Amino acid sequence: MITVQILVNGEAIYVRTAVNRLKEHGHYILDTGERIIHEPEDGVAALAIKMLHTIADDPDELTLCDNCFCMTKTWHGTCGKCRAKKRRI
Repeated sequence: MITVQILVNGEAIYVRTAVNRLKEHGHYILDTGERIIHEPEDGVAALAIKMLHTIADDPDELTLCDNCFCMTKTWHGTCGKCRAKKRRI
């Protein structure tokens, strides 16, 4: 089992865990149910990077809109209030 965490000020904001429970060599199951194919010879750092790539930003997160200067939820990449395109930082 491998667990990858991203901590901000000591608080976990992203966590992924993978287990190699399949009979097939190099197949890992994530805690989300997704599968990752990874050759163990490539190293654990490469597996951790693949696990981090499965993390998607929360589409409903509150972010500052550069157009209306309000903290709004992102809706399909746009501001939930004025519908202006939000920049990804």
